[in-house]
Amino acid sequence: MTTDPERFYPRELVERARRINWYHTFHLDHGVEIEGQFDLTPMVPRYGLPDDLAGKTVLDVGASNGFFSFEFERRGADRVVAVDLPTFEAHDSSPALRAERDATLSDEDLARNDESDLHGGFFLLKELFESKVEHVGCNIYDLGPDKVGGRYDVVFCGSLLIHLTDPLRALMRLRTVTKERCIVATVHEPALGDATDMRFIGVWNGAAWWKPSIACLMEMMRCAGFKDVRRHDDFELVSRHGDHVDPTVVIHATV
Repeated sequence: MTTDPERFYPRELVERARRINWYHTFHLDHGVEIEGQFDLTPMVPRYGLPDDLAGKTVLDVGASNGFFSFEFERRGADRVVAVDLPTFEAHDSSPALRAERDATLSDEDLARNDESDLHGGFFLLKELFESKVEHVGCNIYDLGPDKVGGRYDVVFCGSLLIHLTDPLRALMRLRTVTKERCIVATVHEPALGDATDMRFIGVWNGAAWWKPSIACLMEMMRCAGFKDVRRHDDFELVSRHGDHVDPTVVIHATV
């Protein structure tokens, strides 16, 4: 957080925020900032989100700290549900990674990762914003109307597919909960051009698996059952300290 946030926020809340490993950056009142790995605030216009969501329901899949969830609420959505993994252990990782992790992490470590990397930031901000956004712990491969309380007018999935071993299967699950529109943003591989291919990267720590071409992602979404699949925008998503530069594409589709 920025200098002296305790002038404006309770000490207990500030101390909780400092223990969390933030993925999203949040610009709060009074010039207070929570510094995360990515500052998406200047990039929001590139995603093509509806300006007015009054009367709409929104599902944010892979919500992390809830940057987009709270943005959807701010835009007037009647109901917003944020979906993320139920536990740190539920990450879509390889057997090799699981064996390595199990040998090095204690139960206490896993519990702390759940707090710092998954749910801690979301619930702190929900409290701070007095938000009504709901939270559901669910693996995307288990996603369905029965898990999240029905289908949603707008389904958003941002920067998640790269972390999945089976992105096509994930897209098919997104289709089951989409009533009108689905917006998918993910890293793509510009070097593949117009080929409907994916590049396997499989980094050892399990953080990233596949980088599709834009054409491949669009074809996968059609295969998953989406219609009117179109590229809305593409841009470079740069991390706060410049250690990650991710070519990102935003795809809009209907059902």
